Amino acid sequence: MKTSEMMKAILYGVAVGDALGFPVQFQSRSARKRMPVTGMGTYLKPDGSEGRFDEDETGLWSDDTSLTLCLAESLLNGFDLKDQAERFVAWLYKSYLSALDEAFDVGHTTSVSLAKVKRILERGDCSLLQGLGDNMDAFSNGNGSLMRILPLLIAAQDLDMDFSFETIWQASALTHPHIRAAFACYYYLMFARALTEGTDKRKAMYIASLQTMAVMEGQVLPQGEKGVFERLLLGTIDKEEEDDIRSDGYVISSLEASIWCLLNTESYSEAVLRAVNLGGDTDTTGAITGGLAALLYGFESIPQEWIKALKKPHLFERILKGYRDRERG
Repeated sequence: MKTSEMMKAILYGVAVGDALGFPVQFQSRSARKRMPVTGMGTYLKPDGSEGRFDEDETGLWSDDTSLTLCLAESLLNGFDLKDQAERFVAWLYKSYLSALDEAFDVGHTTSVSLAKVKRILERGDCSLLQGLGDNMDAFSNGNGSLMRILPLLIAAQDLDMDFSFETIWQASALTHPHIRAAFACYYYLMFARALTEGTDKRKAMYIASLQTMAVMEGQVLPQGEKGVFERLLLGTIDKEEEDDIRSDGYVISSLEASIWCLLNTESYSEAVLRAVNLGGDTDTTGAITGGLAALLYGFESIPQEWIKALKKPHLFERILKGYRDRERG
């Protein structure tokens, strides 16, 4: 798969999942069962008729997609942590690559971390960006780096860069420094890479599990850290009942939910709608699932009417043109 084609699937896969979930963000699972989302801007009313969300909400993507776009654009110039940091800060403080005229839906850990990154950039000591990863409070492990990390997948194929855990941790740590968030990103990227190689989705889960366990062996981990990944590392997550799948903003919940949705559905549309209708952090679960599903089933599997509804389509095309131009030399 060409890098431009891969990035096209990633960007639209993430954005469509994000936008499907945004209008019902943080609503309960029981609410979604009563009124499930059925498409871009539509849901099923209890009486069986179709309901529609406000036009302003339909196709609106959030911080998940904004930061994914920032990373994708940065990677056009190679893996440059300073460049990534500058784009993330520009998004937060200047609404760069935002669907609105301001950054919105910003998580607490992301906000605090990027304020620190901004101070580092202003001081000019950018070497400090490489040392942000540390054993922060485990309760800071939101899903804010996992939701935007997928463009880094091209590093293995296109940039000829050592696709190491340390590299992924550096990229994750710009917003989420804890090693748990880094391992969630690593597992997700290893799963995604296996999918791009044509691997069956359940075999991809086992490959990601084996690779993650191997890297964990070389790290000094906080006590009990492996245990939080148990259902993923054992490859049993797809056998869990829906009631045992959480869909809140915790990074492990988001990773488990996205893998569970992918393994228990058979198309892009089915996967992202399953993710959104879990309730909770619906835009992020939709985005994380959507990225994987687009890589598995292809860009063509994303309903075109959903893509056409996305706000600010020129931002996606501008970045993708950069990848196409680079391939043409």
